[in-house]
Amino acid sequence: MDPLTCTDGPGAGGRASAPALVAATAVLLITDRAQRVASRTDEMVAGLPTEVAMGKIQDIERQVQALSPEELAQFRAWFLEFDWATWDHQIERDVQAGRLDALAEKALRDHAAGKTTPL
Repeated sequence: MDPLTCTDGPGAGGRASAPALVAATAVLLITDRAQRVASRTDEMVAGLPTEVAMGKIQDIERQVQALSPEELAQFRAWFLEFDWATWDHQIERDVQAGRLDALAEKALRDHAAGKTTPL
């Protein structure tokens, strides 16, 4: 089934609406991203000597704690954009590689089985 052709209403023949499919897929993507980020973080830290990884993190923590409220707001805005851009690039690579196909198919199956709720 092509999710872009799904419609709401009585004549939909039990097909999911596009917004419902997008929402279900988004939930699966966010859960998958959290698991991958945790795994990648573990892998990155595992590749470094513990004292190096912890030393860098502790230095960053001290520097962030020393920021003024205005600087912290600027840092927070920058980091949020940085984090989302990194995620967007990863999602694009995952889509191109077909890594999200199974998640989309699961969302469609769950919706067809009545396991979703309207937004």
